[in-house]
Amino acid sequence: MEINTLNTKKDIEDLKKDKLTHNAVYDGINLNDINETSLGDFSVSCTNRPWSTNQGGNILTWLADSKRIGSQVTQNLGNGKIFFRRKSEGEWLTWNQLYGFIGSVPVNTDFNDINQCGTYVFGEGSTPTGNNKPIQKTGLLEVITFGNFIFQRYSEWDGTHIYIRGSISGTWSSWTTY
Repeated sequence: MEINTLNTKKDIEDLKKDKLTHNAVYDGINLNDINETSLGDFSVSCTNRPWSTNQGGNILTWLADSKRIGSQVTQNLGNGKIFFRRKSEGEWLTWNQLYGFIGSVPVNTDFNDINQCGTYVFGEGSTPTGNNKPIQKTGLLEVITFGNFIFQRYSEWDGTHIYIRGSISGTWSSWTTY
């Protein structure tokens, strides 16, 4: 079964068999060491949390194939941000924040440095002036990341153009205009 998608009746039935209940409480453990399909809470004393702030969270862990592959999803109880990661060949990969609203960034920010998932607003009076922007015009920047891949889409407020580019391991493509 593909870990990133649950798209067959068998996948859903397999999850139902686990009879997942909110029963795990993790305190002071390494989140990499969760070795069972579970839903629970974890404290600030746990290591390998996807955030550095002093908050615990909820965690859903799903494991398959003799616990060699799986997924984890967490929610920060302080700010509500949600993160996910996959387990492949027995190793947990990097945490990624699920898409969400981030807010505004300084107008002189280099677009190559905006690599956290989310939506960034360059509103009235905050037209981007930093390097590697597609255009110096008010708009909205959406960023999606997965591992070492970063996708950016910049939309002008008036809907005139949309600009798209991507990066793999720090090497950026040119902006494409639509």
